[in-house]
Amino acid sequence: MLSGTVFLPVGTRVEETARVMDELARLLEQEVPASERIATYTTCGTSEQGTSNMGGEEGSHIGTFGVKLVPKDKRKRDVKQIAAALRERVAKVRGMLQIEKYRIETSDPMDAMLTGGEQPLTVNIIGEDLDATDRVAAQVQEMVRKTPGTVDVNISRVKGMPELWVRVDRDKASTLGLNVSDVGDTVRASIYGNTASKFRVEGDEYDIFVRLRESDRSDTRDVLATPVRLPTGALVRAQNVAALTTELGPLEIDRKDRGRIVNVTGNVDTRSLGEVAAEIQEKLKKLQVPRGVEVIMAGQTEQQQESFFWLFVALGVGVALVYMVMASQFESLRDPFVVMFSVPFGLTGAIWALFLAGQHINVIVFLGLLLLVGVVVKNAILLVDYTNVLRARGLEMVEAVRLAGRTRLRPVLMTALATMAGLAPMAFGKGQGSEVWNPLGVTVLGGLLVSTFVTLVLVPTIYSIFETHLKPKNGQRGNAT
Repeated sequence: MLSGTVFLPVGTRVEETARVMDELARLLEQEVPASERIATYTTCGTSEQGTSNMGGEEGSHIGTFGVKLVPKDKRKRDVKQIAAALRERVAKVRGMLQIEKYRIETSDPMDAMLTGGEQPLTVNIIGEDLDATDRVAAQVQEMVRKTPGTVDVNISRVKGMPELWVRVDRDKASTLGLNVSDVGDTVRASIYGNTASKFRVEGDEYDIFVRLRESDRSDTRDVLATPVRLPTGALVRAQNVAALTTELGPLEIDRKDRGRIVNVTGNVDTRSLGEVAAEIQEKLKKLQVPRGVEVIMAGQTEQQQESFFWLFVALGVGVALVYMVMASQFESLRDPFVVMFSVPFGLTGAIWALFLAGQHINVIVFLGLLLLVGVVVKNAILLVDYTNVLRARGLEMVEAVRLAGRTRLRPVLMTALATMAGLAPMAFGKGQGSEVWNPLGVTVLGGLLVSTFVTLVLVPTIYSIFETHLKPKNGQRGNAT
């Protein structure tokens, strides 16, 4: 699924927005051929409930579009390549279509709802001074745009909506027996309309909505030409007691932690979110921020950092628990330490596999590392445990290590190769949803591959060193029972 949102100048009529979306619909059909799409859609304006898209933004100047793509294995381009091509096309026509800003999403709209609608890159600018935060937001936007790998960089704060203000002269109105609400209610009912009554037919009710004909309310001058009834029953034009001005009215003022906030948002392409966020954070440290304004990274970057912290904690706890279980099983603190030497090489293999596959570290990769901690130690456990058994039977240390290596080589290779063969479809599959599972398969497969072959050489070597230089003074191991 691919979706996008375009923003025309605030106050654009919905008919003009619809025309622009029709042009974009034709562009979508040209850029995404029928062989790659199932259907396309466009929407514009504000719904009756007050929202026009999944992000909750509203207004007649906002339009959305979407493309439902065919399954991944039936098209040549992935969704990110299609999105990149669409961005280039929209960038070429945005001036002609008067598009002020736009964004194109490659994730499911439901994901945006679950994450609070925040984009991958979000920089919060918090401060009470609207002008100061607007200036800082413009600087941050330019800074983020110049960072490689960023796309769809926009500022969240919307410009004021053009409004017609009917300013009533209270003195003139009072001399005619009118007040401000009398004039305001009359003008609104004439131009916008009012529900006068209900029409009932066979149990169904329909609103009777009354307002002036379109020809009598299509021009701004028609507002002051609206007749206003005096208490005496006579009619006067609104222009006799009021003046008409055009001003900008604020759409909304967002707040966070009781402070006014404006966001600079964007998406990430061709680079990992962590790399881009780290580079932006370094640039933000050099930014001259006025007093009373705070600039912080937020959005999915903040969530990712918090997730990584707890996953690091889980990884450390997992390693500690594996060590304690082996210590109780071997009844030794030294042998589990020998076994744990296979873990760093498993992690190294996972990192190299991710690098060669062009994958980035994310939450799924961390889950793979947690799984890897429990998987890579099993081969070392087999070697160390059988070596201890042979030594308890009276074999010398070197002879026991050699015999254990020869005896356990076949089962180690059989289980490792069988596991790697089972992980291959997850690591290299190109079907629907492969973007999610490929990093997990590559992580476990790479870590298991390296750790298996390193374990067969390193663990017996480390075992021999420990037994030679760190064995107890009596030089005896427990007898086998």
